[in-house]
Amino acid sequence: MVSHVYQYKTCATLSGLRLVTHQMIYRPNRMTCRMEERRVSDLSVQTLGRIRFLLDHESEVRLRTRKHAALALYLLSRPSRDHSRGGLAELLWGHRGSRARASLTQALYEIRCMLGLAISSGTDAIRMQSGRTRLDARRFEEAALAGDHESALAYYHGRFAPGLARCATRDFEEWCERERTRYHCLAHISFGALCDRYSRDDPPEALLHFAHSWVRRFPTDDVAQQRFAEALDRAGERRGAAAVEALLRSS
Repeated sequence: MVSHVYQYKTCATLSGLRLVTHQMIYRPNRMTCRMEERRVSDLSVQTLGRIRFLLDHESEVRLRTRKHAALALYLLSRPSRDHSRGGLAELLWGHRGSRARASLTQALYEIRCMLGLAISSGTDAIRMQSGRTRLDARRFEEAALAGDHESALAYYHGRFAPGLARCATRDFEEWCERERTRYHCLAHISFGALCDRYSRDDPPEALLHFAHSWVRRFPTDDVAQQRFAEALDRAGERRGAAAVEALLRSS
């Protein structure tokens, strides 16, 4: 099993574990790293609604810092592309100096070992090979663009990359926000398409289900509220529809 990050603190070194009085930091040696990479058969990454790295669909791995998670997420979202070391150091650490590059090297080493990811690196170029990695955001986007809206929404559990605010630079936060906006728009398109598809069904259970899911996911969105009111009215829930419409008028 891949060790999680725990903490101790004293000074002693014991075959890859460094102990310090209240912190135990997992530091695998090169042999351990190679064994972990061979052992991993599948990595699932959840980014919509929460961030989780799951090995073989069950063992959750926690990277040492949010910045390391941010780097892994950025590389996984842009697989098979070359990234310069200087560019990644500046994006995550805010400068291209030797300390930032050393931190980047340490982060890449942990990502390789803990997640078993194939990262090729040359003198300056770094490339992530996604391999058998399952990224929920990618699957959501592919399904939505293919018109498979029910499958798409099965992956959408909330905003992209929550919990990474202020963990890196403004440029990184702006990238996250662009991704969030794109997925937000795709979710609205999928919810709207499903409400249109089931709007003539009788009884309207499917319409109510998707309209209710829409307004639960985006409770302050006018369009979601309006479609939920229409679904309630279609189902004969006049009082509930009137309440939603009154809420819309007052907001």
